[in-house]
Amino acid sequence: MYLFRWTVVYTLLIGVLLLGCNSRETPTPVPTQPPPTATAVPEPEPVEPDPTELADLVSTAQNQGTFSTLLGIVEEANLVEKLSTAGPYTLFAPTDAAFANLPETTLDDSDLLYEILLYHVVEGTYKSEAIQGETALTTLLDDEMVLTRDGDAVQIGDVPLTATDIEATNGVIHVIDTVLIPPSLED
Repeated sequence: MYLFRWTVVYTLLIGVLLLGCNSRETPTPVPTQPPPTATAVPEPEPVEPDPTELADLVSTAQNQGTFSTLLGIVEEANLVEKLSTAGPYTLFAPTDAAFANLPETTLDDSDLLYEILLYHVVEGTYKSEAIQGETALTTLLDDEMVLTRDGDAVQIGDVPLTATDIEATNGVIHVIDTVLIPPSLED
């Protein structure tokens, strides 16, 4: 009986060992980090436009802040798209103070203002350094404009350019403090 017990114990022990070897062990789970919780992605903060990036002539004039009368005339004359997309152009831009010196009758005459506006725009980009001696340019009004250089100073007739070479994607702006009257309108 003693031998019988040991035989049973050994048989059971061998059976357990054999079952343990034949069974597939499930791998012990490796602890992992908990799944990320869904978090709201913050809205990107608004980015101010880079002042070094160029804009079209109309936007550049708006950004200068001293050409609201000129821009109003550009809008009234339906030239915003042309001066925003076409070109290149050189714009001789009178300031708001320059327009304030015009007689009321001129400011009330939209046809006259349209012609005056066209006289302030030249097809092509003419930076101040390109003006040497005396340079004649044809305006969009088809009148001639004569620019002269004396040292560093550039002027149209007796009207000096007060700021020069304000670059835009479709041209350049030169600032003047007087509204130019086209020769064809002075007759």
